[in-house]
Amino acid sequence: MNRFFLAIYDFLSKKKALSIVILLIVTALCVFSALKLDYKENIADFLPTDPEKEKYTSVYDDLSNQGQITIIFSGDDMDELMSALDDFESNWEELDTALLVNDLRCKIDEGLVFEAIDFMRQNQPLFLTDDDYKRMDSLLAEPDYVATCMQNIKRMLAFPTASFVIEGVQADPLNLYSPALQRLT
Repeated sequence: MNRFFLAIYDFLSKKKALSIVILLIVTALCVFSALKLDYKENIADFLPTDPEKEKYTSVYDDLSNQGQITIIFSGDDMDELMSALDDFESNWEELDTALLVNDLRCKIDEGLVFEAIDFMRQNQPLFLTDDDYKRMDSLLAEPDYVATCMQNIKRMLAFPTASFVIEGVQADPLNLYSPALQRLT
């Protein structure tokens, strides 16, 4: 085995031009192979694929935002908050000369918010914890809870803003799933 490698070394040491050409070809092949390399950062591919786990994988895939960064601004004064968002957006656009961020959103996208809430309402049991179930049991055990909820809904529907309330009332009339929705915010 040693003789084989020594013979290659002796051959290439005599022919420097050929050894440089071979080196360039091998380097080009390595660079080409490295550029073709593709990987996925989706951990859902590692999860089991049985039907029981498939729903959790679906939820993870739908909610994951790979390649996105979310910055949350919060404050008491809505005008100051909107001003801070506008300032952040203008400063970022000035400072990002390399154009690293191609889809900066500094506004509230109601469509995306409603889409996320709708998705959560369709999959509510997946977002509930044991404490949520205990809370539901205790609320439903109260004798006046359902009647009180219905009276509150009736009052809310009397206001001019009832159109905003209707969808939430239809999805959760007894307000049992509110802790899961609050965890989103």
